[in-house]
Amino acid sequence: MKRLTITLLLLTIMVAATAAAGYFTLQSAFAGCQFHARSLESASAQEIENQALSYACANIKSKGGAPKVRLNRSITPAEYMSFFGDTPGLCQDQQLSIVVLQGDFELTGINYMSAQPPRATFVGIVFDRKVGIPAIISHSRTGDRFREILNDNSLPKSKVPLIPARQQIRACTYGQAAPPPAPPPKN
Repeated sequence: MKRLTITLLLLTIMVAATAAAGYFTLQSAFAGCQFHARSLESASAQEIENQALSYACANIKSKGGAPKVRLNRSITPAEYMSFFGDTPGLCQDQQLSIVVLQGDFELTGINYMSAQPPRATFVGIVFDRKVGIPAIISHSRTGDRFREILNDNSLPKSKVPLIPARQQIRACTYGQAAPPPAPPPKN
């Protein structure tokens, strides 16, 4: 009897821990929200929009109804940096698409170092079309970060200055390992 009680207690703890750790994933799966990364190189604008909505459904908690797509278009790394500032994770020949969603979001599926997940009214998902996953996810409570790209003067101006974009953007190296560091010079 004691062994059965201990086994049931351990099983209950394991189930509770798994449920707590994967609550959002389970919630997304039961809601039919699953994101499957796939190449978007030859995808239509509608397919890219659907991938963004699928990603948002699976990874970003919507507090209201379905989000509204405000923008869906291709964007070059240099163009992205002209709107949002320098971003070292991008490379020069990268094929990108940006989808800006508007809604009432709680960013629970994205790793943040705060006790309370941030809230946002706008979420921008930038897909690397070659690998089919988000390269960048940005958000704003007021829409100020998206004022320029949406060409929407009703949104407030951003108070945060942009980090100037580099003149030279690194080359893309899909699937390649970084070269090993050079050995120190011998004396």
